[in-house]
Amino acid sequence: MRRLGSPAGSARILIAILAAAFNLRIGIVAIGPVIDEVRADTSMSSGVAGVLTTIPFLCMGTFAFLGPPLAQRVGAARVVIGALALIAVGSAARSAVAEAWAVLAATLPIGLGIALIGGHPAGGGQGAMRWCNLNLNRVRRPLIGFDAAAPD
Repeated sequence: MRRLGSPAGSARILIAILAAAFNLRIGIVAIGPVIDEVRADTSMSSGVAGVLTTIPFLCMGTFAFLGPPLAQRVGAARVVIGALALIAVGSAARSAVAEAWAVLAATLPIGLGIALIGGHPAGGGQGAMRWCNLNLNRVRRPLIGFDAAAPD
């Protein structure tokens, strides 16, 4: 049986998992409520605005299959960290640019990061989300005394 680690280590894992979860949702849903302001600031047409809100989903469908093999090759923790870095860079760039094409381009790393963390169901659960689930059990066990969900 594997040792669970210190409470400080469990807290760091919990913070990392929560950061990943919050960043995934923000990259997808942040544009919708402010799309009118984005269109006005960038002189974006409604068609281009539709493409902007679709890019994360297109990236998930196109690049999600890369998550599991990449996680097996370099490690799931590195994939999570790299994907969060892509999301952070894309989010910062998207908020700093004023041209429609640049907003679209800055949304691509956000979609790629989301796709890498989410993984693809065909990957057999070996992607970065599997890492998050396994480490979440490391956090839950010391806090509540048992695994909330049985491992696969």
